[in-house]
Amino acid sequence: TAEYFTANGNKVEGIGITPDIVIEDTFEEKDIDISRIPELDKYRKPSRGIVGLDVLAAEMILDILGYQVSGPDGIFDAALERELTKYQEDMGLYSYGVLDFTTQESLTQSLENFMKIDDKDEQLEKAIEILK
Repeated sequence: TAEYFTANGNKVEGIGITPDIVIEDTFEEKDIDISRIPELDKYRKPSRGIVGLDVLAAEMILDILGYQVSGPDGIFDAALERELTKYQEDMGLYSYGVLDFTTQESLTQSLENFMKIDDKDEQLEKAIEILK
């Protein structure tokens, strides 16, 4: 059987190693079940007064992103129109409070970006810094 040693000659076999410098993992998992959000399938362009799953999806996504929607209940009301207009302004889209195809695509992309796992590897970055 083989024996394993550190670069300094310390035996690792059966003992293990501990880091000289500890870097805590700062990743915070988002506790959001996106499977419950209906799909924005871009088959219509809802506006105030419309009811539907696409409206519900927009409300749920805007709520996750921090916009102040009432509900979400699937009813395109004045609050959704106001917050959708804010979102459109924030994203540099034509801001008129209609859930058009471009806005639906942008909402989907914004949700995906929000849910992405933090790709930053703080332990690796610190190791590279030390080795330089």
